[in-house]
Amino acid sequence: MTAYQSMKQKLQPLGLYRLDSGDALDLELTVYGEELDRLYDALDELLREAFIETAESYGLENRERFIGAVHDGETVAKRRERQLTLSRDVEGARNEASLLRLLECAVSSRCEVDVTYRPTTIYITTLDPTTEAERKSLERLMDKVLPVHADRIMTYR
Repeated sequence: MTAYQSMKQKLQPLGLYRLDSGDALDLELTVYGEELDRLYDALDELLREAFIETAESYGLENRERFIGAVHDGETVAKRRERQLTLSRDVEGARNEASLLRLLECAVSSRCEVDVTYRPTTIYITTLDPTTEAERKSLERLMDKVLPVHADRIMTYR
């Protein structure tokens, strides 16, 4: 039901207004209804784009730009999966496997992770070429998830 139909349906039982087609009040309701429908559509789109699970365009793009890892060439489903993994696991890089999963969500490059202990050093190597933006994204992500006491050595190919 459109906003115009809803307003007309609610006003008719009152009996206060003549709601004949083409009257001034009917035209005014038509204009209000069209604008309300446009606003409802804009709000609906905004709500869809605000959540990763339903975002399809600028919601995903803005999240990717914020992280610094834009994946335009992938499907929406794959991009959502990357963003969900990053948002869910960003605090959970507790071992090599989870760290590797985060790295692969942040960049398109395959990565290797090697951890040595005493002193703790984490070696991260990208196996494919990376862009400067992907490198910055990786470094920001590593600042967030790696333990403070661990040294980090990153190698890019």
